[in-house]
Amino acid sequence: MHITDGNFLLSAASLFGGKDTLLWLSIIVVSFGLLGGLFLLYKYFSHGRNKRPILYFSIAMIGLYLFAIPTIVENAGISIVLTKFNAFFALAFPLNFYARLLIGSAIFILANPALYKKWRHYLFVWAFVAAAYYVYIFWGSGQISSHWPIVFSISIFYLPVHVLTLALLLYWLRKDRQTMGVKALIGIFMLSAGVAIAVWRSFLVIQALLAYPPYFWFLAYSSGPLFATEIAYALLLLVGFHLIHKRYLDGPEAV
Repeated sequence: MHITDGNFLLSAASLFGGKDTLLWLSIIVVSFGLLGGLFLLYKYFSHGRNKRPILYFSIAMIGLYLFAIPTIVENAGISIVLTKFNAFFALAFPLNFYARLLIGSAIFILANPALYKKWRHYLFVWAFVAAAYYVYIFWGSGQISSHWPIVFSISIFYLPVHVLTLALLLYWLRKDRQTMGVKALIGIFMLSAGVAIAVWRSFLVIQALLAYPPYFWFLAYSSGPLFATEIAYALLLLVGFHLIHKRYLDGPEAV
């Protein structure tokens, strides 16, 4: 993929363009993410199973790192069968969206639990619509022959959930910054940086999708530069949440 010279983020990400680098980096990141998710799940069970944000984040790690599988397969030199990848993405796309929605929900609970209770029904409907949409485009409409189904899904599912999460993080920071310690503040800033990258990445993915033939749209997701931005997003979220989760383990906020 062509990298614009003036685009700092993509230029830096292009350092990960080698197949061997991407293969091992994707394996390491998937392992790191899954271990981090399991650690948070352990924390959830060891603290009375009443801290939903921690549970949501631990589950989200699985959905997030599913998208590294095509990159591992491609860079390992394994032949890709398009029909099999359609079936994979029919499952991976909604799960990946649910992971991001769970992250947003966890931040929502921590930032304003009362408001979350009023909005959670709308979030559930949003999740149901996403599942129905992805089942239709991957299983109900045959082979994807246009860019627009995926572009549309990014525009109405992925991009809005990132914008919502970023807005909640900024609201949370403004509301509680006076009582947060240094570690929690660093965690909030890392989470915000990760979600900001995800917002920018949504536009980069749309640009990349339009550069590939429709039948090979998934190559845009597994290209080195865009995969590097996904790595940055996922790792910033994981480390950032680890920095803030201890503050809420024994407090009333993370109910």
